[in-house]
Amino acid sequence: MEIKMVRCPNGHYYNAALHESCPECSQEVGRTEPVSDSVIGRTEIVGGDTVGKTEVVTPPVPDYGMTVAVDDAAYEEAIARMEKTAQKPVPEADAGPAAPAGLPVGWLVCVSGPDKGRDFRLYSGYNHIGRTAGDIVLPGDDQLAPQSHAIVTYIPEEAKCYIGPSFTRSFVRVNGKIVPASVELSSYDEIEIGSTKLRFVALCGSAFSWENENE
Repeated sequence: MEIKMVRCPNGHYYNAALHESCPECSQEVGRTEPVSDSVIGRTEIVGGDTVGKTEVVTPPVPDYGMTVAVDDAAYEEAIARMEKTAQKPVPEADAGPAAPAGLPVGWLVCVSGPDKGRDFRLYSGYNHIGRTAGDIVLPGDDQLAPQSHAIVTYIPEEAKCYIGPSFTRSFVRVNGKIVPASVELSSYDEIEIGSTKLRFVALCGSAFSWENENE
């Protein structure tokens, strides 16, 4: 018997004198094998009529719109960390108890800008300045942040006013210098926000406060 051993593309050896093609590959024709995610896109050599065929398997598309449940405790912890690290408008001091409601502690007077000539009362605690919302609204200045561009804060225990930027990316200048954090205000200090300039006029201070007046 003539022996003529050859190797098929799949690595099987067979006697070419007896078989025209690899008998083992012929038995594997039609066989289905699972393909794992780790071999996606790999070229599979299969015997029979599909010898040398490259089959591309499309990977599963992730569902980016899927709603993922978030643990409430973890969410609250993350919010607490953000609030703790956020910049406070007043250095190391709380706004403290408010003065009697409706009583001013000072004023801001617009001396330049679209709202020139207007004056605004300041009250104990936080006074937010914005274009469309806040305690002091300057609707004519398009360069201001809508809700809180800057914050003026009066602390009764200190009888002092401070001003600083809000949590937005907004510049606040006092007497021509940018203030990255809250600074104390003195009467007739010039405050510049957007295209508006304001003058600060104090009522409450070392010489007078509503708390002492009511004693």
